[in-house]
Amino acid sequence: MRRMLCAAMVLAGLALAATGARAAKDPVPWAYPPTATKAELEAACGSKACLLDLWNDMDLHYDPARDGVYGTWTSGRDAWLRDGETLRANATILKFEGPLFRCRDIVIEVWSPATGETRRVKESELAWQSRMNTGSGIITLDEVISSALIPGLRPGDRLRIVERYDVRGMHGLPSHELRTGKLAPARQRVRLHVPVDQRFTFEAAGPDSLTARIAHQGGVAGKLRQLSWDLQHEPSAARGRAATARIVAHLAVDDAQRPPAAFAGAADWAGAAAAYRETVNEKLEPTPEIAAEAQRIVAGNASAPDRIAALYRHVQHVTRYLGLFDGRGGIIPASADQTRRVGYGDCKGMATYFIALCRAVGIQAWPVLVLATDEDSFADTQPNMGQFNHFIAWADDGADGLWIDPTLENMPPGVLVPDDAEHPVLTTRPGAEGLCRIPRHVWDPGLREYSVVGAIDPALRLSAQVTLSASGPGGDLLAVRFAGLDPRQRDTSLRELLVGAQHRATATVPAPSADTTRTRTWSCGVETALPLPGSGTRRFLPAEIAALPELIDRQPGSTWVPTPRRRADRRETWRLELPAGWRLAAADSASLSAPGVAWSRVVRQEGTELVLERVLDWCDTTITAAQEQALRPVLADIDARERVPVQLVSDGR
Repeated sequence: MRRMLCAAMVLAGLALAATGARAAKDPVPWAYPPTATKAELEAACGSKACLLDLWNDMDLHYDPARDGVYGTWTSGRDAWLRDGETLRANATILKFEGPLFRCRDIVIEVWSPATGETRRVKESELAWQSRMNTGSGIITLDEVISSALIPGLRPGDRLRIVERYDVRGMHGLPSHELRTGKLAPARQRVRLHVPVDQRFTFEAAGPDSLTARIAHQGGVAGKLRQLSWDLQHEPSAARGRAATARIVAHLAVDDAQRPPAAFAGAADWAGAAAAYRETVNEKLEPTPEIAAEAQRIVAGNASAPDRIAALYRHVQHVTRYLGLFDGRGGIIPASADQTRRVGYGDCKGMATYFIALCRAVGIQAWPVLVLATDEDSFADTQPNMGQFNHFIAWADDGADGLWIDPTLENMPPGVLVPDDAEHPVLTTRPGAEGLCRIPRHVWDPGLREYSVVGAIDPALRLSAQVTLSASGPGGDLLAVRFAGLDPRQRDTSLRELLVGAQHRATATVPAPSADTTRTRTWSCGVETALPLPGSGTRRFLPAEIAALPELIDRQPGSTWVPTPRRRADRRETWRLELPAGWRLAAADSASLSAPGVAWSRVVRQEGTELVLERVLDWCDTTITAAQEQALRPVLADIDARERVPVQLVSDGR
């Protein structure tokens, strides 16, 4: 999946740990006295961990006239290097430099139990090695990550690091993540200073269990409104189950104080979309070179859908995807002609190039901003553009329009993946500015139909042909997944999907070309090397064949459930010839349903054939938090029933 990195995401991702926007050169107390005993340190950080304190602080001022925020980001950690493993894990320090943040100072202090003294590591002792930031599939062109080994560390030392960065220049107010879980800061604070005469709103998006713990304070000092959000918990709690809340703030800036075409301070989503369109529209227009190119590409294609398909394939053929981020341009695309000339671009560049080609042949096309993420953290009440991290296009095909993502290689035009449609998207076309949902038929996970036909021989070995047919966008996505693998990897993945890794596959048949219904089919033969599991006169069917997807997380305390609308529906039919003297132990029929899912399973015997029919239907709408709570116990019940294997018994029993 291709992603657009926004400035707010850069800072949120970099924040490792603070509360106190103190200068890094100022003294910072140790979380625990350096002379603390081993027992006291183990009680503080756990029997295997080493972090005693981890904190993070953002202190930002918003300037509407410059359409950006300016301030400081301070972070720190206090670690006990209890052994060689924890020493190696903490011996490297990172420093980030880019147009959005500059490292002001770093203080590294080491307390040695051997000497009882604290030494400060000098800048001259650090041999920095620098590289371009390429994390998360994004190449950040003007950002450098530098790393250095901290010299002179010994097991048993205490290590304290405090870093401070100057932050500057983003489009509007950034969103901020407050987290619990492994390596999450134990103390986290976000502070904003905004003009008091402007309308300010915010939303804490995330699990109720976490957002309820965020302390919010606000006040006024002169012409500024001062706001803060704090999340604190014991350091040991930071190593528990992970959760993330996103503070999404928005300031509606009066037109008189807002720069022309500044989209960050719009009063609502429609205004933000219209202002963003005006900001980027010049970059979407075709040059004479693009116009001539487009005419050549669509020659012989009379209909708008055919022309769109030809232009879509052309962009994918001549342009290589590169996730790029260039300062304030993180949400502003490069021009269409620049992408054409260099032959590569990020999601914004490729979509902009496609839009310009469409316009050159009279097809209206416009940008669409997307939040492509697995986190349910979109604040639709806050018209904050920093929430979006992906850029696609909408093109007028003369009907309902086609949603186009040129970064999705080998996908039919007008087909997206569920990641890009879980949340509302921001459309910019005139007359339709604002949030909307992409129609389900564009990204529908579709239906997966499994057929298992075979026999159990007298030696109780199973041989069968397992066939999977997948339709709709979900089938397209599965085909793309396999197409990106070499033949050996593809066969391995198919075996794992259809028959389980531990069973021997006799042959695999890849998907044929998509037909008019776009149904993809894969088939795999399976032969069990050993008799069916069990003993004596009782045997069980292997659950690994055509295995169900994970329904719940069985870890104690977990509340995770799958997102129903992103799951493919499932139909299964098994027909297995039973060996002489063996029969189904007992026929069974069961069904369960809850908001989000309907499940049924029927097991019966027809003559000498064992027949199993399974249905798993997921809903196509978003479920509420209350419905999600009701869904989990039902999924747990389904999971428990599915873990009871189908039993065969001999006639002698």
